[in-house]
Amino acid sequence: MAATVAATTNLGLTMSDEQGGYLRYLYRALAGDDWAAFYVPQSQNANFALRYQIAFASYAVATLATLTPAYRQPYALALQGAIHKMQDFRTWRFWQHTAGVPDALPPDFGVSPDPLAWGNVQYSGHLATMLGLYAKTTGDPQFSDHNFTLTDERGREFSHNYHEIAATIHRQQVENDFHGVPCEPGCVYIACNNHAMASNVLHDQLYGTGYAAVNAEWLAWSQEHMRLGWFPTMKHGVLCVCYMKEMKISTPIAFNFTDAWGVGLLRPFSPSVGLELYPRIRKATRRTPQGRYLPSGPATEGLEISDRAVNSGFAYIAAREFGDPTTAVSLHDYARAHWQLEQRGGETACWAAPRTLYATSLFALGSVAGPQGAGWSQAILAAYDPARFSQPHLAAMQLAGAAVGPEAVVVTEAYYDAAAHALHLTLRPQRDGRGLELAFANISAPPAPTIERVYAGETIRLHQPC
Repeated sequence: MAATVAATTNLGLTMSDEQGGYLRYLYRALAGDDWAAFYVPQSQNANFALRYQIAFASYAVATLATLTPAYRQPYALALQGAIHKMQDFRTWRFWQHTAGVPDALPPDFGVSPDPLAWGNVQYSGHLATMLGLYAKTTGDPQFSDHNFTLTDERGREFSHNYHEIAATIHRQQVENDFHGVPCEPGCVYIACNNHAMASNVLHDQLYGTGYAAVNAEWLAWSQEHMRLGWFPTMKHGVLCVCYMKEMKISTPIAFNFTDAWGVGLLRPFSPSVGLELYPRIRKATRRTPQGRYLPSGPATEGLEISDRAVNSGFAYIAAREFGDPTTAVSLHDYARAHWQLEQRGGETACWAAPRTLYATSLFALGSVAGPQGAGWSQAILAAYDPARFSQPHLAAMQLAGAAVGPEAVVVTEAYYDAAAHALHLTLRPQRDGRGLELAFANISAPPAPTIERVYAGETIRLHQPC
């Protein structure tokens, strides 16, 4: 098959070298059973827990997938790997401290040994969002149409599917007088409830439910009861870190970590509130000759509440989401100078960050821009079009007879131009080789093209009439 330059525009969807490096790093971390890239925290109850590392890495992958709508295989494999890691007992073991609580306690106290039964939105909200993004990215309903089983160390099994998890989250928001979902028994966090709202929006897109209507009630309640502006003695911070539902009081304490997470991921659900709050996130950043960062104190770092790299990653997302490119570039510059955000061996990561995967996932998530806004908004709000899964697309690649993914070849451009009836691809091999074979789907009598010359770093553009 001869390589020819595409005759039409690429609709603005092109993956940069840095983003291609993010994809390779995240693919290696998530696809398969390897856990080597994950930081092992002091406690799975703190903010560097496995569930957060897995979730934000998967959000970054789903966001990068929006850049190559006609090539989905590596994203599907990475997201599948992330979901399986999320279902692994080592990820939700933290919830087992509730297993010995007597059954007589009310179920809404959040003490079931089943981590998806009630409350625990710090786990259920992320898993539901991951399942929604997987279905939206791949068109594969496996986690919706079929149950999966969580098994604990005592052999107890808990069976669930995406529909059930999303419905349980929504029901709690409707029934709770504060219209959110507890993260820990008795405690409600704004940041975690961003993912309850994401679950509602995604399930509505995919299956036509009306779950997202309750999001407005949670937003109204939380802005009235959990903004630090209502506490005049607090000179710093944006959001009360926690609402204690049994005592019906919000703690007048804020952390940069939860502020930046809570505000940075708010735009898909309330852009006006986010725009109002974002300047306080920017004000909290510190300027240096190397760029900006969002601070984290020694005490919070020691307790694994936050660290400077992760804080700055959330601030980067916030700056990108709310249209502040100057601050975003400055945060990125600081990451390059202090956490070695760069490519090594074709992979992009914050190599010197204490939690490399976590920090990298946040900068990758913020790196994408699209019609719906920056990365997180683009992933959540981009319209779901099931018809695109029946359009022509690049299904897989082989090199020397073996299936390959982004570790060998990065597809930086893949879209189907329906008006021209053409599939446009741009490939960048990462290593030398020959005999790269491309497999297409949804093309009548598709050819079996082989590219005879493959050189590392070479850009190959293909125009495939369909």
